[in-house]
Amino acid sequence: MKRYTLMVLSLFIIMSMVLAACQQPTVAPTEEPKELGSENDFRNENFGNGANAEITFEPGDKCTFKGIKDAFGYGTLKILVKDDTYDNYLLVVSTLDEGYTIEDIQELDTASHSPPGVTMVSHYVFDPGSATIIRFFGVDAGELYFTCQVQGPDAWKNIERGLGPLTVR
Repeated sequence: MKRYTLMVLSLFIIMSMVLAACQQPTVAPTEEPKELGSENDFRNENFGNGANAEITFEPGDKCTFKGIKDAFGYGTLKILVKDDTYDNYLLVVSTLDEGYTIEDIQELDTASHSPPGVTMVSHYVFDPGSATIIRFFGVDAGELYFTCQVQGPDAWKNIERGLGPLTVR
């Protein structure tokens, strides 16, 4: 009986070693890192294809405006933040009062308020690496101008002033 028990135990140990050797470690598939400010199909198909303008924040304190088509009382902005240097990326949407020019916006040296003759319509804040669609409604006819700002950790500053205009008819 001892011999039989020893043989079964030995067989069990050998089989366990063989099974352990045959098992391959499972390796999780690696995904490519997602590009900062990348868009997704749902947003593009349902909201982004009709964008009137695209504003892109990029590394090196760059911000660009691409006017696509005029808006007619309502419109869509596509905002892409392809940077993660700062804590917050901000967009100020403004109009100009009668007698003022784009140079009045471009002379703005503070991020916390608008200069005389410039009326802030809205102010948006975006996360690093984000892609956002904004729809706006009930905007009076005229021209919209955009100021790109960044914040964190030691600064809140304008990086581009007076981008645009986006014409609203």
